[in-house]
Amino acid sequence: MDRHLLERMRRFNLLDASMAVGLSLISILIRSLSGLQPLAVAEFDPWYIFYNALMLAQVHGNIFSVPPDVKLWYPWGFAVTKDSVMGLPLLIALISLPFYELLGPDAVYTATLFSDVVLAGLGVVAAYLTALAISGSRV
Repeated sequence: MDRHLLERMRRFNLLDASMAVGLSLISILIRSLSGLQPLAVAEFDPWYIFYNALMLAQVHGNIFSVPPDVKLWYPWGFAVTKDSVMGLPLLIALISLPFYELLGPDAVYTATLFSDVVLAGLGVVAAYLTALAISGSRV
């Protein structure tokens, strides 16, 4: 391994991990408390993410076999996977695939509902690690 990488790993201690986890939990708490009650997908972008994730889950996550979207782009259809950003819908579809056979579209809907809460926490950890890598300072 690289000597510089080993030196960085030694500097990462329990205080750093607890600070990143604590900030992440606070971010998750804020995001979950500010959500709609009852939980529902109520805006255009989350519905579009859910719709794309559902199309991906119906073909078992195979991004190359998603049929053209003829509901939103009538009459010719639109190849969603060629122009849309498919990162988050693909992630949601892959997370919900183990439960899709049992629960159907409800598994994708549930994964879509909680994806923003989970990604809020992961975003804090990613920002912390990025700032640590760029500045070299833990604070």
